[in-house]
Amino acid sequence: MSKILKNIHSDLAFTNNLINWGKSFGRKNLPWNPSYGKKIDPYKVWLSEIMLQQTQFRTGVKYFERFIKHFPNVKNLAESEIETVLSFWSGLGYYARAKNMHKAAKIICSGGKVNFPKSASDWKKLPGIGFSTAAAISAFTVNEKQPIMDANVIRIVARQHKLIERIGSAKLQKKIFIICSKHLPKSNSDMPIYTQSIMDLGALICRPKEPLCDLCPVSECCLSFLEGKVGNYPVKKKKVFKNIKRVSWIIPHTQDSIALVQSKDSKLWENFWIPIEIQENNLIPKKACFLKRFKLPISNFIFDISVWGILCKRKNFEGGVRWFKNSNLNEKPIPSSVKKAISFL
Repeated sequence: MSKILKNIHSDLAFTNNLINWGKSFGRKNLPWNPSYGKKIDPYKVWLSEIMLQQTQFRTGVKYFERFIKHFPNVKNLAESEIETVLSFWSGLGYYARAKNMHKAAKIICSGGKVNFPKSASDWKKLPGIGFSTAAAISAFTVNEKQPIMDANVIRIVARQHKLIERIGSAKLQKKIFIICSKHLPKSNSDMPIYTQSIMDLGALICRPKEPLCDLCPVSECCLSFLEGKVGNYPVKKKKVFKNIKRVSWIIPHTQDSIALVQSKDSKLWENFWIPIEIQENNLIPKKACFLKRFKLPISNFIFDISVWGILCKRKNFEGGVRWFKNSNLNEKPIPSSVKKAISFL
């Protein structure tokens, strides 16, 4: 068999085996999938793709169901205040996702009509939607043949072909795109099951740690498996040491309430309610009581946070604070790390 025919055979085997496996063993009855006989909802697909970024599947499903109950359609999301949207995203992290969804919802609903994008290239024009997310949404909603390239797919393909380029490199992205384009099914109608199957394969079988290679439907064409070197791929990024940012959080409180300020930091917690932040120890109020210290890893640095409490007899603390009842905290846009700090009081 010629090299060209061999490659074609390998690509077809990968795609067919993957789809057949997905039909039998892939995840079914996902909350964003339509009920029998109903059309797929682009809003739910879009929300699921955004929520599952950097989020464990079970956690994503739980937040999805809670979010969709309060914002059942894109028009409802577009008309809601950003503070309300953030309160239902609180705890998921990467809050720019929620802000971008809110902005995109307004664009989709502009002009008095709901107009969802009809292609991956159009989805990419919306805030917060990259190439792979756009491809996935378009594959599920209009059967468009576009390769997705999320972390699961990158891991599968890197192991299949023993790719030596490091995660995050432009060279790896280019190779993955070429390979994934060849793996796309012939029929557009197979795009939803193919896309869901390759996602499921990465999540359930070709896992980052302890992959279940004996259950893998495409192990027969996986070079790293055949050579017993699955653990070597994909090649990880070089370890980068993160800078440490030391801050003190001051939390004025009464017996039943706490005082917070609204963050203006557009890169991290804009519009969220957080404790008063102090950079220099000599500025910590004398009546403040040290409670606890903890570290919070952020994408490119580490917060080293010292938490201080100030017990107040009345709600008259200065500094532009807003008081919240302890019983209402879960209804407000408050980051999970702040809730952790509050628990030390």
